[in-house]
Amino acid sequence: MNITLNTKYEKLNTSRKPNFTAQLRGSAVRSAIKSAKDTFQLNEISEIIENINKIGDKNTVINCNYDGLASITNKNFGKTEFKTKIAKNEKSDNPFLEMLRTFNSNTNIQKYEMSLFDKIFSHSRNKQEIYNLYSTYNLNPRTRVLFELSASKYPEVKRTEEIIFSFASPNLEKLKENFLKQFSSLF
Repeated sequence: MNITLNTKYEKLNTSRKPNFTAQLRGSAVRSAIKSAKDTFQLNEISEIIENINKIGDKNTVINCNYDGLASITNKNFGKTEFKTKIAKNEKSDNPFLEMLRTFNSNTNIQKYEMSLFDKIFSHSRNKQEIYNLYSTYNLNPRTRVLFELSASKYPEVKRTEEIIFSFASPNLEKLKENFLKQFSSLF
């Protein structure tokens, strides 16, 4: 999948990569640490927190409580929060660690950020004004794409940025030809 983001804002077109980090907080994190049975589990908790720090926007806060209720907020977008319930596996030796594992992937963090944007747009009366305001923010490139995707669901929103999604595969014949050239000496 090729994603091209063209924008009229020059600062977004630069190759500079700002240090964006999401934040995982809440009683589930503390409970997972307290319930850890060995250093392997402590290391896994640390790895989960580090992975989350690399994925989302710096202002995205994931508050995961010991009862499995997780709320996702971003102070850039007001007080709106997306809430979800995560199943707690009581049979596990550390059920809180099981809950934290849910967030340890790009797709889950992006799914929750996208749900937050969907909630913001669905609850706003003037979606164009919300879009105009939020599109000026300096967001993580991944979060920017999620924001644009969420805005594209509403035909009344006229986007200032052009986003192109191409799902076409590369030319198979050209790919075969390059492959054969590269490995012709082995045959």
